[in-house]
Formats: sequence, structure tokens, C-alpha cells
Amino acid sequence: MRKFIALTLIISFVNSGAQSWKTVTPFNTANVIEDMETTPNGTTYVIASAPGRCYKTSDGLTWSLFTGSSNPSDLFMLDDNNGYLISTFGSLSKTTDGWQTSTNVNYGTALTYDKVFFVNDNVGFISGYRRFVNKTLDGGQTWSIISIPSTLISSGVDITDIHFINEQIGFVVTDDGQVLKTTDQGLTWNMIQLQASSYDLNEILFVDENIGMAVGALGQVYRTIDQGNTWTLIDTDVGNALDIRLHNGVLYLVGNARTFALSTDLGATWSPTQTVNAPNSSLLINNLKAITFRGSDILVAGDEGTIFKANNASGTQWSLFYEGIFGSLVVNDIQFMNSNQGVMVGSSNTQSAIYYSANRGITWQRKALASSSFYRSISMKQDGKGIVVGPAGYSATTNFGQSWSSSIPIQPSSAYTKCWLKNNGDFFIGTNPGAPINDGLIRRSGTNWSQFTNMIQVGEIKFANEQIGFAAVGNSTYPGAMWKTIDGGSTWNPVNSYTEGRVEEIQIVTPDKLYVRSLDFGNWVYSENGGQTWNTVSINFPRRFYFFDEFNAYGINTETKDVYKTVDGGLTWQIIINNDNSLCGVRNFIWFPDRIIQASEQFLVCVLDIESSLQVETTKSNPKRKIIVYPNPTADVLHISEFVKDITVVDITGKKIAHYSYTNQIDVTKFEKGIYFLDIMTVDDVKTIQKIMKY
Repeated sequence: MRKFIALTLIISFVNSGAQSWKTVTPFNTANVIEDMETTPNGTTYVIASAPGRCYKTSDGLTWSLFTGSSNPSDLFMLDDNNGYLISTFGSLSKTTDGWQTSTNVNYGTALTYDKVFFVNDNVGFISGYRRFVNKTLDGGQTWSIISIPSTLISSGVDITDIHFINEQIGFVVTDDGQVLKTTDQGLTWNMIQLQASSYDLNEILFVDENIGMAVGALGQVYRTIDQGNTWTLIDTDVGNALDIRLHNGVLYLVGNARTFALSTDLGATWSPTQTVNAPNSSLLINNLKAITFRGSDILVAGDEGTIFKANNASGTQWSLFYEGIFGSLVVNDIQFMNSNQGVMVGSSNTQSAIYYSANRGITWQRKALASSSFYRSISMKQDGKGIVVGPAGYSATTNFGQSWSSSIPIQPSSAYTKCWLKNNGDFFIGTNPGAPINDGLIRRSGTNWSQFTNMIQVGEIKFANEQIGFAAVGNSTYPGAMWKTIDGGSTWNPVNSYTEGRVEEIQIVTPDKLYVRSLDFGNWVYSENGGQTWNTVSINFPRRFYFFDEFNAYGINTETKDVYKTVDGGLTWQIIINNDNSLCGVRNFIWFPDRIIQASEQFLVCVLDIESSLQVETTKSNPKRKIIVYPNPTADVLHISEFVKDITVVDITGKKIAHYSYTNQIDVTKFEKGIYFLDIMTVDDVKTIQKIMKY
């Protein structure tokens, strides 16, 4: 990087703005951040390996994976818009619009290069493999190869960095500790004799036409003040020096063991080496490989996909700018309790993790870490209570997922799949047993465990309300089957009308209307009478979709990544955003009227914001939405058709009798006989008044 000084007709209403998926968890602890750069307009670019990607951000929160060569190794930005990206395999890309678009650059040789440097818009160089350099004099349109004599760079030695101070005078450093200089644009080269041994040199930087530094192993800083004719060794305690940058007249140096040093006299002397360490961080990264500057912020990064920020110019105090998501884990489940707070779980063969977001899924904090593949499924409620299950048992939370209990065993022991927590604290857990077959669903009520031996493997559970729910066979060797409860899960009866095989997903719109995606056939079916009969969803439906109510929904074509909406219950679908961004996966979607969140492999969480003009109608403005209170009249418990935020009970004179929060049932046994009114406020602030009778 540069060292800066429905119907068969689908109607398309394509968004003219540049809406695209933004990743909010770009780096995990398996990544290594190899380099960073910030352009004058504040855009920060980060190159990471394992896997090789290049991201950019303008706010430090949301990131874009931009087009260009795969496995990037070096980025050089001439200004805010113009730059070049080269990969470890030698492919070169160019942008003129800040990597909104890019073109491939053909430099005409089969040699592999991994470093790029441009003096200006026209004159540039690429280098890397062995002793070869390629140059352009016309902004990358044509290239000519430069071969440094083998008498200067011996066989098996690679160029590690290149830097030109003007169109004619330039330098390269090698992995055997040599510095070479040219004064004629690379036609001829001279070896500069250093005082030291053949340890690697990693970076070379000139701060003006005369003063330069070459840094490398053992924390060695070789300094020249005469345009590279002679060099002085200045030892530091950085260890292996990996990056050096100039900012506001101060030189900054980072290296292995999270070491950091600075010089206020252009490299003549260096401050005592410090160890970068953020408070309350247990991260033990080995190397700091990159440093950049965002305004007054100093950012350093390296192993573990983590970026630290200095809280002062001297770098004596640090905080976490970005904490790498623990990986490589596969996201198993993600849920949001409200618009802001969400929980995500993932696992591998050896470890599992729980992450929590308090700001609409933009940033995530790890709240629990476990061995093996413990965290498999989440069930969260809008009052902050929730559970997560896995092979070893379950954990519980009462504060929206900010803290979790220790693992609690489940009885009987099995291999657990999906879970569902009811508002009264009861919960259900599906199993994927080997033997015996007949333990497909487990229930915990109070402190008591029970199992339903009439059910086989259960891999999907969804409740429409506290009374009506569905369970189905998921990913299993057993044939598909579905069951339904209408008494809160006390009994489950087969849904014999369902014949579409194993179930990937159940989506309940109302107690009567539900959609089911078949794992065996890949298609969707739906029922409008609570599962008594089924119909195949129209081929014009997107492969993934979510209904906010009976009319309004979003959908995604998982191949093209086009985003759709419907406002007529799926009769017609409109493309609202054309998007082929590869960030978007095909599973684990969270849907809001103003955004879609998607999580997939390696805890890669992406967010697609939707402009207000393109959004579906919210349920608040849907005049056909109705809150059902039943049974009415009643003598004991009154049920509400959905979980609500607030209920105030008043008698016929207007006197307040009782108040309830976050529930979907109330006990009226102690009320006097007569007529009452329920003033109900839903969780999305829809207000309704219902008349009831107590007998």
C-alpha cells in the first residue's frame, strides 16, 4: 500500500441508488490483516488473508468487499479515486472511482508480482517474484519488463518492497537484507552495502528525496539521509519490524509481539518500545503488520483480525477499534428480539460462540465461548429471556443475551437441534437421535422434563402463539413428518396432509397461514387453514422470503441476489434492488422493513439497508391486522393472539383494574363478573381496545 505523506410478470422497480450489502463483521480471528491504508477523504482500505479479501470502510462500522483481484497482496491509492490492486497470483486491477468499479490490467508477462508502486498517474512499477520489475509510463496501458542482474540478486531471492522518490530514482529491498538503487528508471541498478547481515527487509519508506528507512528482522532500522548512498543502522526493540509509516511529521513502527515505537526526528532516534494492549481484551496476537491513520486516530492491526486504536498521539493508551469475530465458525442461528438487539450463535467441530448486538446488528460482542459444537439454536423473547441449545445441554439468558448461564443438562440426553421458548418459561427442544428413534421432542415445564415418544426426529419448531405450534422432521435420515399442537404443546398430533418430505424452514404468518420449505424438494408450500390442506407456492416467488403480515413481504433470489417486495400477499413481486454482491449468502436471514441482515460462514454478517421509498408497508399501517382475544367470555385465563407489550384493564366505569407487560395471557379469575375493556399496545406500538366479559 502507498505510504502517504408472482404473476407470470414480475414488475421491476429498480433502485437507482447504489444500495449494496455491507459486511459488519469483515474479519474473524482466523484472518491476518496484512496491510491498511486511508485515503484523504477518510476511506480506509484493509487487506486480509485467510481468506484473501480487500475491504473498504468510510465509517469504521460497515465495510464493502470491493471488486478486483482475488487474494490481494498490495493496494496503492494515488488519491481518493485512482488506485491499483495486485494479488499474490500476479493479477492487477485498476480503479478510477474508489473501487466502485474496476478493470483488469494486462502487463503482458507470466511472472508473479505482489507489490505495486506509482510515482504519479502515468509512471508505476510492480515487483515481487525474484529479481524482476515491470514498469509502465502510460498509466498501466503498456508495460515493459526490467530484469535486475543475477549478480545483484541471486537465485531464490525475492524483492519484498519497492519505492520510487521520483520518476527516475527508486529502490527495492529483498528478503536477504539487500537494498538496490536505480537512478535511470530501472535500466541499471546498484547494490547498496549495509552494515548488517542477511536478515529480511520488509519495508522501505522515503519521507523526502533524501531521508529514507528500510526496516526488517530484529527490529533493525536502516536510515539514510543522502538519498540512499549510505545507511546507518539504528536498532530498536520492536523485534521483527513489519510496517513503517509517517503521519503529521512522526514516524510510527510496528512489529511482532504487538510492539509499537515512534520517532519524532524522522528516524534518528526511537521511543522505547511499547506493547499494544487494549483494556479488558484477552487477545494474544503475535504480529502487528499494518498501521494507518484516520484523522487523529492511529490504527494498528495484524493477527486475529483485530484492529487497535491509540487514544493518544504517543500510543501509550489503546482501545479496540474492531475485535475479530471468533472463527472460523459456521453461523447456526441468528435472532433479533427487537429492532436493535440481536443474538447470533455459531460452532465448529471444536468450539462455539454466542455474539450479541445492541445497535441493529452493526457491531457484535462475544458473550460466551464453549468447547465442541455446543451452540446450535436460539429462541429469544421480546422481554429479553432466551435459551440456546446444543449437544451438551442448554444455557439461558434474562437480559437479551448479554450474559448466559452455565450449561444445564437436558433430559433425556440426545443430539439436540432446534428449540422454542414460550412466554411462560416452558420450552421445547428437538432432537436428532441415533437410537432410540422415539425421542423426537423434549419439553421442559417448570422443573419437569418430558418427551413425546410418538414423534421422531424434530429439526424445526415454530409457534404462532402460546397455544398453536408446529414441529417437523428436519435434516435427518428419517422420512419427513409434521405435527401440530393447539394446547400449548401438551399434546401433538400428526399433520397427515403434509407430504412434502423433510422440512428446512417453517414460517408462520398467522395461526392459519404458514409457509413450509421442503428440504427434500427445495420448494415452498403453504396452508391457509392451519395445515389442513396445502398448496405449492408459485414459481414466481423468490427462493427466500419473509412475510411481515398477510400482504407485505421481502424476498431474495439466492442466485442473482436481486431483492423483491410484495404488497399483495405474493400475487406480484417487484424487484426493488438489483444486486449480485457475493457477500449475501443463502441462509440465516433477519428481515426488517428498513433492512435485511444475513449471516453465514465464518460469522460473516452483512446488512442491506433499504431506502424508505422502497420499503414495504409496516404492520402498524395495515388496517386488516386484528388482535384476537379468546376465549371470550371466560372465567379464568384470557389469551391474546400475539405477544404484546402492554395491557391495561379497565371496568365499565373507566376505572383501572390491572396492568400487565410483555405477555399474551392474563388471569381474570379474581375479577368480578361483568364487562371489561383491554387497552392493548403491541410490541410495534399498534394500539387496540378489546371488550371482554368475565362470568
